[in-house]
Amino acid sequence: MKLARDKKIVALREQGMPFALIARRFGLSESRIRAICLSYRPSALGVPPLPDSLSVITALEVDRSIGLWPNEENAPEIARRLTEVLEATTRRKTIRELGAWLQSLKLFP
Repeated sequence: MKLARDKKIVALREQGMPFALIARRFGLSESRIRAICLSYRPSALGVPPLPDSLSVITALEVDRSIGLWPNEENAPEIARRLTEVLEATTRRKTIRELGAWLQSLKLFP
């Protein structure tokens, strides 16, 4: 039942329905609707493609801290500004994921 509801929520979001309208329709908060969409399909939130080793949360934290969405093209700039990202986050998983991603691209020792 919950799975069917969540799939309907994601489908409505992909059709362009605003979070507030979906929340009212299902009696949930907007933040819960966003979380459901994010857990099923990051594309439902309009999130650009991610490198395989990064979570959406890590990418969002990088974007919030330095204004760059992680991808291979801007990885050298992210590596150069890594200190800014690390100062902006307290989430250990973000630090580990970002370090591993940059190491896989040979941009971090």
